[in-house]
Amino acid sequence: MNKNGRLFFILFPLFVFGLLTLSLLYQNMTLDALYEAKDQDDRQQLKRLGEAVKQQLTKKRKGQEEPYDLYLMAKETGAKQILLIGSDRSLLADSTREPEKNEKVPLSIPLHKALAGESQYHIFDEPSDTPLGEIFLPIKEGRVIHITTLLPPIKNSPADSLLIFIKLFGWGGGGILGYYALRLLLKRSSTDTLTGAGQQEEGGLLVNTFQGVIHQLKEKEQALTQMNENILRSVTSGVVTFNCEGRVTTVNPAAETILGRQREAMLGCSCEALFGEGLAISVHLNETLAQKKEAIREECEVVQQNGQKKYLGFTTSALRDRSGTIIGAIIVFVDLTEMKALQAQVELKKRFEMMGEVSAWIAHEFRSYMGTIMGYASLLSKSFEPKSSEQEMTRAISSECVAMDRLITDLLSYGKKPLLTLCPMPLTPLIEEVLNKFKSNTPDVRFETALEASEIAADRTLIRQVFLNLIQNGIQAMDKRGVMHIGLAHLRDGSVEIKISDSGRGIPADQIDKIFLPFFTTREQGSGLGLALVHKIILSHNGTISVESKPGEGTTFTITLPARRF
Repeated sequence: MNKNGRLFFILFPLFVFGLLTLSLLYQNMTLDALYEAKDQDDRQQLKRLGEAVKQQLTKKRKGQEEPYDLYLMAKETGAKQILLIGSDRSLLADSTREPEKNEKVPLSIPLHKALAGESQYHIFDEPSDTPLGEIFLPIKEGRVIHITTLLPPIKNSPADSLLIFIKLFGWGGGGILGYYALRLLLKRSSTDTLTGAGQQEEGGLLVNTFQGVIHQLKEKEQALTQMNENILRSVTSGVVTFNCEGRVTTVNPAAETILGRQREAMLGCSCEALFGEGLAISVHLNETLAQKKEAIREECEVVQQNGQKKYLGFTTSALRDRSGTIIGAIIVFVDLTEMKALQAQVELKKRFEMMGEVSAWIAHEFRSYMGTIMGYASLLSKSFEPKSSEQEMTRAISSECVAMDRLITDLLSYGKKPLLTLCPMPLTPLIEEVLNKFKSNTPDVRFETALEASEIAADRTLIRQVFLNLIQNGIQAMDKRGVMHIGLAHLRDGSVEIKISDSGRGIPADQIDKIFLPFFTTREQGSGLGLALVHKIILSHNGTISVESKPGEGTTFTITLPARRF
């Protein structure tokens, strides 16, 4: 055997032995890191998350906390739920809903310790193998923050570094062995054409072993690439990367959902073509590419291709390779549309409560004066002949006073806080009952329904009044001729959605934001309190109401109410 052959058969066992040893070491390091550092790393993550939320809440004075504040914190930190609990276990704020009046949080051992001033951290295993973390943190004035969050899998940096070394060792050693094997085979084919069957089998074994090692290394590399793709596919935030020319290179599924566009249609687009020209998100991305200036927690409004508006909270940062060289930019964004809507609902609710108090006072004062006017009109009517002109004037005064009294009654109804009598109530029979009331009086209106069986806990009288007002408004908008559609469906979050659509004249764009305001009306005989009362009733049931309309095409009111929990 020549020198090349001897060197090859010496290096080959050493290479295989070294590669196997490094692989076993990598597996042991990974398992040890997972079992020894898992609990400690999870607790560190819980502490960092708790301190971040605690720091933001302690900046606010007591009573200033709002549900949308906790909602925004939960969105930013990835927490499932954040609660603010008073010293008497009263639920002050919830990131997922509006607390009920005098709602109490059940007493538990962690909550008891937190109320006593001791921080609590607990970790539970979920069915998806993703640990669930629970935090109880005492803050000022005896209150407690309760945070529930899913913890991400632990990264194992030493094991990852060893895996990179294994790849380098495998490629380098394989290349050297391949070089000597090629020289050996070429020399044998040129000097000795008569090789035995045993030598052929030995050479084939070496080639197959070498190909197997290369195949395993490629599988490892593909597994790492697949893991990165799984991470991007799993995050709920939109992630879009751009090259140095400002063109889209990658898009994750969350970005497709938020923007309402397919990935293939976005690849290669500029930021202006993707989000819109002159928007803050486009300006900040260009600054990141040109000046390496990053933007953190900015907001902007984006208009989608279908005309729908969305509010995005975004962060831009430079995209670097392993050597630190900038190869593009990345935008991470979340959909804040629901949070903005919740914020607007809360602000509108406060304004309505204030206006309701003023309306109740005005109505009370007016009723006193109207009673005096009606009394004098009654006395005057007794002094005149039944068919005299004076008698006609007194009857006109009384008639106007009666109309004014109806308006005052509506004002008082709006000013009062709704007293709910909640009971289990199926919606479908109630909607059909309301529709039957209108069908006989409006023969030229075609009613279409698509109703799923559902049940809510609500005040039947008030919810019936909501349907009466909305359907009556739709019929008047169509001049008692057209098509009205009522739909009832369940949403994924467990709530019930009711859509009431008409084919009427629609609402102008400059008026659509005012229709729920008291005293705003487009009809000469309207008081402007019908939709304001509807809005107030829906809010009192912890629901939401929105409107979409195009002039000449009709109007759609969308109501969401919490479904009854069985």
